[in-house]
Amino acid sequence: MKKKTPKKLRKRDVLIFAVILVLILLIVFGAAKLIEKSNGSKHRNDSDVESQADDEPGELEIPEDEGRPDGAVDEADLTTWKADGSYDNNIKNILLIGVDRPVLEEQDIYRVAGQSDVIMVLSMNMKTKEYFLISINRDMAVPVENYSYIGESYGFVTEQIALAYSYGDGTRQSGRNVLKSVKLLLGDDVPFLGFIAAPFSVVSTLADAVDGVPVLIEDDFSGVDDTFVMGETVVLRGEHAETFCRARKNMKTSYYNENRMTRQIAFCESFIQKAKETMTAKELVNLYDDMMDTTISDMGKQDITKWILNAYDYTFKGFYRIDGEYGEDMHDAPTMVVDEDAVRELVTSLYYK
Repeated sequence: MKKKTPKKLRKRDVLIFAVILVLILLIVFGAAKLIEKSNGSKHRNDSDVESQADDEPGELEIPEDEGRPDGAVDEADLTTWKADGSYDNNIKNILLIGVDRPVLEEQDIYRVAGQSDVIMVLSMNMKTKEYFLISINRDMAVPVENYSYIGESYGFVTEQIALAYSYGDGTRQSGRNVLKSVKLLLGDDVPFLGFIAAPFSVVSTLADAVDGVPVLIEDDFSGVDDTFVMGETVVLRGEHAETFCRARKNMKTSYYNENRMTRQIAFCESFIQKAKETMTAKELVNLYDDMMDTTISDMGKQDITKWILNAYDYTFKGFYRIDGEYGEDMHDAPTMVVDEDAVRELVTSLYYK
């Protein structure tokens, strides 16, 4: 007769399984494509910067700085709105950031770290045992702290929130810069435990790990990926999964970011369901271990485990979106104007009592 597994061990296995699934969910949010910047943009990519001086290894060549931007304001001059009522302290929040880089690594100079193309807030109500996600459009124009190439703060400029990550060092400082802008958008009273950032390079790995992720094609991918036929369900593997989550500029349906946000959410939901159905705890442990080094966070592993491992057993309340109306382009890219009344209504209904 087969010996039963002790109750304590079975519980531990369930917790490991829960942690892995939640963290994989966080990593998935990194699936996003870089919005290409024109040659006239003030924001540079890594390829625009010489990494070393000519004859002295290790000496960095700093690009010419353009100085404090027009319209920049100091942090003390910024104002945030206050909601009526009191914040529900049962709700714990973590910021999830997807960066348009295959690898996240510390940069020798600021302003070349890549953009935060996917920005989501994971919120867990420890009392009601529910959790929900808020997806913030990367084109949203909010106050973003600008930095010089050597890390000197120039104050805040209202521009695309996706640029917040690029101004930092590519790791924790970049993540914290995004968090500043998110708090200015949602209101200072909404607290955060920290952030987790991931690159876009994990989507293919995730899709292949579960032998494909089924999704319904609702956008016109003709000329981008002709294997995607509108109205049909396809199983995403490898580079097709990355195309589904990242494609934007050459899409026939829409040039803007809203449709891509919808596809990323659909991929996340389908992947988690497939992982639960097909992967053992051991396989999830191996996948988790393989990808852990690709993420950046200002939270320790124990802190992450402490606050989110229960999310696996919580009831999913749903996705919420923060969108607005597109206004004038900034840096040759579409920029969305915040609907302040809509944001306040959403935040108040979700976080306050």
